[in-house]
Amino acid sequence: MKDKKLVIFGAGKIAEIIDISFSSDSNYEVVAFVVDDEFKSSDSYRNKPLIGLSELHSSFPPSEHEAFVGLGYQELNMARKRAMVKLEGMGYNLATYISSSTYLTPEIEVGSNVFIMNNVNLQPMTKIGSNTFVWSGALIGHHSTIGKNCWITSGANISGNVEVGDNTFIAVNATIANDIKVGDSCFVGANTLVIKDLVNEAVVITEGHKPSRLNSKQFLKISKFH
Repeated sequence: MKDKKLVIFGAGKIAEIIDISFSSDSNYEVVAFVVDDEFKSSDSYRNKPLIGLSELHSSFPPSEHEAFVGLGYQELNMARKRAMVKLEGMGYNLATYISSSTYLTPEIEVGSNVFIMNNVNLQPMTKIGSNTFVWSGALIGHHSTIGKNCWITSGANISGNVEVGDNTFIAVNATIANDIKVGDSCFVGANTLVIKDLVNEAVVITEGHKPSRLNSKQFLKISKFH
């Protein structure tokens, strides 16, 4: 039974996935999409109303609706964080989605605006910070903490007692060894094995533990990852 109403911030591919997930596997009814006024190019998206942010409060008030920010990892998740702050400032409660196929163990903590896809394994005593997305097949090991505004991609393996800082991106099939601390705003590339702690803004884009000489802000400027 759909007993809650949800508005999704965003109108792109990620928002589409969010819509499908909530609509097919939750008690939320997705009723509309919202974008910043300057990005509103039509009146509908996926056969639902598409409105500008200035219309949101009057059209879908927070007393009757929750919201979810369905944006990607642009600027190491900062675009999603800014949208989240806007919606919270307008009085909206931010929903969380956890796939019914996710393996949930006792005593885990999950924040708001978290998106956890199918077949994720959350082991005991894990903590997932607000506004973090965890994609299909990822493993979050026991006693590990994932910070706010992170993006954990499919097949990532985060071992036990790991700390991942805020605003960090961990790519497909990356592995973080036990007891490792990953700083804020790090970029861990695909198939990378991390066996030493990473400082804030570290970039690891090859197998092994040696970070790039570039910090994550410099890396973003010269790559397509923005």
